[in-house]
Amino acid sequence: GQVPLQLFASPQYLARRGTPRSLRELDGHDWILFRGMSKLRLDAGSESAIFKPVGRLECDDMAFARAAARAGSGIGVLPTFLAEADVTAGHLVRVLPRWNIRSGSVYFVCPSAKKIPRKVAAFRDFIVEAMKSQPGLVG
Repeated sequence: GQVPLQLFASPQYLARRGTPRSLRELDGHDWILFRGMSKLRLDAGSESAIFKPVGRLECDDMAFARAAARAGSGIGVLPTFLAEADVTAGHLVRVLPRWNIRSGSVYFVCPSAKKIPRKVAAFRDFIVEAMKSQPGLVG
């Protein structure tokens, strides 16, 4: 499935460092990045831009990135489904809401077998249905 990614930061971070109003204003901000994310492609309608963030924190765990963004460590690239509750609660704010990041992918991988164990098939079906029920996720 495809997972939409967007930019988020805590209100405290934005109050301290300023809220970017344009792509140019992203330079100089602290970033929370996923390992290997050397550039971001941002799209807004027919416009697109490549941005090379300089990471303050680099991780490979979405939950850690979310917690770091909530703690005010910088601007984080997060899946919308993961940040949605925090935005509603006021813990995170979407940065440059007009701009979207090319979506990430989610894969379900299991060993090849003629007969998939029922537990594995049930888990796969659960994940597929859960993705379908989340706004913005494409299964």
